[in-house]
Amino acid sequence: MNKGFAEKVLYSPIKDYFLRKFRNAGFPKVHLEITCGGSFSSNLRDMLRAEMAFLSRRFAPDLTGYIKDGERIALISIEVKTKEVGFNEIFQAKGYGELLRAKFAFLISQKPLSPTVRQFLRGREGLLYYCYPDVKVMYIGRFNLETKSMVDEDWYPKSSFS
Repeated sequence: MNKGFAEKVLYSPIKDYFLRKFRNAGFPKVHLEITCGGSFSSNLRDMLRAEMAFLSRRFAPDLTGYIKDGERIALISIEVKTKEVGFNEIFQAKGYGELLRAKFAFLISQKPLSPTVRQFLRGREGLLYYCYPDVKVMYIGRFNLETKSMVDEDWYPKSSFS
């Protein structure tokens, strides 16, 4: 199976999972769309006018959206991988969070975070921080396609919903 195709199979179930989780966490107005390949709705394009100069077919998060709480809007960035997460993937997902100034940035894989990467990050959790001076943390998790949900014990550093 082609790598791009394998990832695309994950987009809709991951999108549905996060829509549910954000709504259950008290954000009834949540919007997520598949933006892999640089296809953003006009709604998101209007919100991200400056950022769109840097987002393209080859450089865009797989899922992008926002939660709306009254007048405040907070952006969401989700990068999806079928393979084991390494530092290229971490910095790619972190870069999207930084570029979009996303309140929530996620790196989601079908594979668990390796013990080597987990151990390395334990002493350097700052590698997951972004958006200085309003420091935010990127979350890494594993998605189970069979159950169409995240594996709770595999979040790093922890689930953003706990």
